[in-house]
Amino acid sequence: MRIAVDPWEDDNGDLYVPGFVYTEIEARRWEIGTRNPQVIPSLRPLTVQK
Repeated sequence: MRIAVDPWEDDNGDLYVPGFVYTEIEARRWEIGTRNPQVIPSLRPLTVQK
């Protein structure tokens, strides 16, 4: 998961620049003998107007 951190100022007036923090939600595990799934890209509209 990628977490966005916005710029912020601490109690001493020091400015911290924005950035990203990366973390794992679920620990990685070995998988032997499995095939890669076939990903079929699809596009969906966010909004539909008449």
